[in-house]
Amino acid sequence: MNSIFSEIKIFFKQVFLVAMKDFKSMVLSPLFFAWTGISFIFLSYNFPRDLFRFAMTYAMPVFGQNPNQARNIHFDVFVAHISYINLIFLFAVPILGMKLLAEEKRNRTFDLLMTSPLSSLQMVLGKYFSLLMILSLFLLFSLIYPLSTGFFTEIPIGPLVSSYIGLFLLASVYSATCLFASSLSQSLFLSAFIGMILNIGLWFISQGQNSESSVWSGIMDYFSLSAHLTNFIKGSLVINSFIFFLSLIVFFLFLVFKSVEFIRWRP
Repeated sequence: MNSIFSEIKIFFKQVFLVAMKDFKSMVLSPLFFAWTGISFIFLSYNFPRDLFRFAMTYAMPVFGQNPNQARNIHFDVFVAHISYINLIFLFAVPILGMKLLAEEKRNRTFDLLMTSPLSSLQMVLGKYFSLLMILSLFLLFSLIYPLSTGFFTEIPIGPLVSSYIGLFLLASVYSATCLFASSLSQSLFLSAFIGMILNIGLWFISQGQNSESSVWSGIMDYFSLSAHLTNFIKGSLVINSFIFFLSLIVFFLFLVFKSVEFIRWRP
């Protein structure tokens, strides 16, 4: 039993070392500073604007409407903030993810990884967690915006926390899909493009559908990232949504693993 725990400890220690190496590399890159700078300028402009509109609407309600009726800072301000973060992730994660495997292939350092004592699974998990740590750090700092409104008004903490849980799971899916895209080519542009197509396709999979079949509509809704994120935004921690996100993560990481294994053992 002790030997099993020792092997597990060594396994995850190697995963952690790979993750920290790529994490430090990305954090210190000009791309990271450009992305975070532009993103927070974008959020710093839109969040106060939406908050000001909410405050003005709350202070001057429509004629004949109760001043406190149908005003909710979570749905009027925080949901817009969440949608901005999702928009940033849709296009930024593929660009960040392309560096993980595609750039390694282009720079010929991927061959060194293939001959190292690392297993394919350790390499895949390490690179996946490095990207996820970057996105988690971004989410942590973005949380400052809604929390800052606590100085002026009461914050619905429950829906806010569940919304950020949903955002974290969404970021986990984007990380897995973009790592898969990065494993398919040594072209940075092609890897980023495939990652964007995968993420946008998953996000809009059920948007605008006009099917008369309730069964088909239910299937499409189940495979829609937006439908599952909406559950978290509403404050509902639905088991099916957790299962859906985790299934997508495992599926795409499995594809990355098989892609790396193919490269390792090809003649």
